[in-house]
Amino acid sequence: MSSIFPPVIDDKIEELHWESLVLKEKLSLAVDKKRREAIEQDLEVIYRLIAEYSQLVANIAIVGETPENLVRLRHLEDLT
Repeated sequence: MSSIFPPVIDDKIEELHWESLVLKEKLSLAVDKKRREAIEQDLEVIYRLIAEYSQLVANIAIVGETPENLVRLRHLEDLT
């Protein structure tokens, strides 16, 4: 039985990566200090989410789709 979760997670990681690239471009163009700080905070959140999704992929690869991993996936989906 094949799983749909790793490809879904990979798609989400890719989506977050593209969002980070857009934010990096906006950051390079931002001149207002408050705007720069807001963009930097958004980037930090995106990087944390990418790390969490990556860890989840590793957990699923090691132990499979446990109830805990599925709950964690739902939680991450709610955050994004």
